[in-house]
Amino acid sequence: MLAATKEQAYTRWYDFMECTSNTLLDSYGNLNVNDTDTLSTTIPKMGQSFITPNDGINYNLNSARFYIYNVGGTATGTVYAQLYSHSGTYGTSSLPNTVLSTSTVVDISTIPDESGFFTFTFDGNYSMSANTNYVITIISDDITGSLEVGDDTSATTHGGNSARFITGVWTADALSDLAFIVCGSSPATGRFLCILSAGT
Repeated sequence: MLAATKEQAYTRWYDFMECTSNTLLDSYGNLNVNDTDTLSTTIPKMGQSFITPNDGINYNLNSARFYIYNVGGTATGTVYAQLYSHSGTYGTSSLPNTVLSTSTVVDISTIPDESGFFTFTFDGNYSMSANTNYVITIISDDITGSLEVGDDTSATTHGGNSARFITGVWTADALSDLAFIVCGSSPATGRFLCILSAGT
């Protein structure tokens, strides 16, 4: 494991603060972003693989955040996040498999026209297994215009990989990671931790 740089350490602290009272399960902070990809009718779905903490605790999924903005504030439609089971090889060919949980639907017009982490809220009922690969996705079925999604395409340091839904097929990208935050909680233990793989 590589030692974290000052910027990576700051990113971890920032991501932890973004989760507030929840447990930060995994993240890739906005300081890693050097590019954006476009969520539109051409690519209506994007995802990022991640792994839950190896602490023996099953956390309920509460929220996911993506670093996005509404281009010119003109995009319309709806957008939501989904948690999928994982297929492929983690970090090189991760792809979404089966839908496990869906967030509340968001009106795209409420998303700001400047970059920031935007929260998608889940009902907290789906329990994720410890030390397990998953894929978190952002999806629009009816977008008009486009949303820009922050990603890293240069010497990525997250262990997973991104994926995009192009012409009806999920395609993995081993050289790109989306900026994201996944938060959860463990009702059985009430345990709150900050366990990250960002920047390592």
